[in-house]
Amino acid sequence: MSSKDPTAFDVDTVPGAVERAHGAAGLNIRDIASQFHLTYRALRFYESKGLLTPRHRDGRRVYSEEDRERLELLVWGKRLGFTLAEIGEMIENRAKGTSEPQQNLLQPDDMIARMKELTARRDEIIAAIAELRRHLAELD
Repeated sequence: MSSKDPTAFDVDTVPGAVERAHGAAGLNIRDIASQFHLTYRALRFYESKGLLTPRHRDGRRVYSEEDRERLELLVWGKRLGFTLAEIGEMIENRAKGTSEPQQNLLQPDDMIARMKELTARRDEIIAAIAELRRHLAELD
């Protein structure tokens, strides 16, 4: 994991570490929240939306490896600007037997559309910053 970017994580190293540390017992909410830099509230929200399905044992949530993989996909999709509905579709597609890497869950047209949307938002932000700078300069 990068200490500079809390949303960045090394997909290849996390699964083995989780298995060694927790075995078949699963992860508790503290562990999974810490691993993905999320709040308990966010995890409960994703559960309420059906995106995560932890078991409940003795009144506590226990997250499986499948939940961890879903959460990995969820965080990745959010970072790229996808909606929860779109991420839910990706999760469903993966559950239907797709064992490909996350990036292959998107069609080229989806990626192009997302890049256009992000570029448009970036351009709007740059224009807003320029306008604020102009107004600030007028105050001097």
